[in-house]
Amino acid sequence: MTEEKKMLFSQDALKKLLWPLIIEQFLAIAMGMADTVMAASCGEAVVSGISLVDSICVLLIGLFTAMASGGAVVAAQYMGHGDKEMVGRASNQLFLAVGGVALLFMTIALIWNKGLLALLYGNVEADVMNAARIYFYIEKYKAFFPVHQNNVNKNVDIY
Repeated sequence: MTEEKKMLFSQDALKKLLWPLIIEQFLAIAMGMADTVMAASCGEAVVSGISLVDSICVLLIGLFTAMASGGAVVAAQYMGHGDKEMVGRASNQLFLAVGGVALLFMTIALIWNKGLLALLYGNVEADVMNAARIYFYIEKYKAFFPVHQNNVNKNVDIY
């Protein structure tokens, strides 16, 4: 005798959630492409430096997307069991884990910028490495600025 459970979300609702994820990934990649196109008039070294840093950014975006997806699955399992306390705990742990990893990467990227790029890419031309270092700092600022602006301007609603 099988007991049918009422689904919390319909298949259509879950399919609708897929589009924002696809759009987010497209926009994340498009930002790097737009930076490359805008810097194309600055020379080959600048475009090469941007390309080096963008590959790191794509890797980090994938890492954080995977962490968020995994945390969402864990929270969804607790939600399916009706355990609201564990949903909250799983969400808090996910927030702390992602935040901690992000702070760790940001610290490494800001303090050990040249060493990290040299470790990953070896001996590239000096002007390419210089362009990559500058763009790496710009990327870290771009990642920090929305959070900083939201903390300064409390009237901004992010939803």
